[in-house]
This record gives sequence, C-alpha cells and structure tokens, in this order.
Amino acid sequence: MRKLSTALILGTTLLFTSSAASAKQGYESTITNIPNHPIRVDVSLSEDLASRAEAFPNGIQECSRRRSEWHNGFACNGHLGQRDLDALLKKLKTDTIKDLNKKDIAVSDEAPLVLKLTLVNAKNNRPTKSQIREQVTLSIQSIREGGAELSGELLRADGTSLGTISYTYYDDIFLDGFSQASTTWTDAKEAIDRFSSKLAREFSKASSS
Repeated sequence: MRKLSTALILGTTLLFTSSAASAKQGYESTITNIPNHPIRVDVSLSEDLASRAEAFPNGIQECSRRRSEWHNGFACNGHLGQRDLDALLKKLKTDTIKDLNKKDIAVSDEAPLVLKLTLVNAKNNRPTKSQIREQVTLSIQSIREGGAELSGELLRADGTSLGTISYTYYDDIFLDGFSQASTTWTDAKEAIDRFSSKLAREFSKASSS
C-alpha cells in the first residue's frame, strides 16, 4: 500500500511539474529610466480582439471551414462577448494600479506620464456565454489551453516614448483538464496577474535608478 501511495504521489508531482513547465510565457521591455512623476494608466483592446467581441474572425464562412483548427470551434475564437472583454480590461487596469501602488509608484488620472496598456489577445479556457449561443455543440464542459498577450508603452505628456513592454502567457491544456478547476478566463486572468506584477517590479527599479 505504501509503495502504491508513493508511486501515486510521485506520478502526480511529475504530472504537475511537466504541465507547469510547458506553459508558454515571455516578458520583454525597453523601459530603462522612468521620471519620478505620477503615472496615468490607460487600457484598451487591440483592433483584432475588439473585432472578435461580437463577430467571427474573417466571417462565418471562414469559421465553418477552419472550425476543426480551433479546438472544437469555440466559435472560431470569435463571439467572445463584449462584457467578458470589458471585465478583462477592468482587471488589467485595477491590477496594474494596485501593483504600482504596492511599489510606492503614484497613479493619477491627471499624471503627465501615460502608461498605455493593450490587451492584444485573450484565449479562454472554457466557452463564453456568447460562444455557446453561437455554437450549439459547445458546453461549459468544453476545455482548451488559455492565456493572453499584452503590450504597453510609457509616454511623456508630449508623446515621447520612454519604451515599450510586452508579455505572453499561455498555459498547458493538460493541467487544466486534469484539475477541472478552470473557469472561463482562468489562464487569461493569470496572465494579467503575472504581467502587472512584473511591470510594477520593473517600474520600481527603473524609477529608482
């Protein structure tokens, strides 16, 4: 019995280690020096992501032709739902402000420095309500890997750029399927959490240098 328990624990540990290791992520930045001023945080969707809020990418015909390429459809990565995307943008702004404040970096709507953040892409673990309405073969039990891509640029009041940042995080589908704990946007929200934390740490170092 002890040997079986040990093997089970070891197997489970290796499973989680292997799955976690297969997460795809990367952070890049060209920001090296930040003036000691408050920062205004603006957030927006990329043009591509905004176009997929309530529509199919490249139209219904292309969606039907390529549906098998999108993990049982998920409405071909379209019809994500404007409400869902707005909620992700709100989280991006709230998390960024919170993490900057933790590093004693002031944030103000009237600040001379503007941090423009863009949610470039977001991939949901489970179908959104909008997608389920558009593709009747889907259910809340459908699952796939998820995550997000984000970018940003820090600008002076005159529009001069102080540098750019980008972050990508996509988790592995197998871990999500094994745990069955994923909600609609679990991995995308994790990406936002990681991005805002990394950004705040970097800004803290750049502003004190």
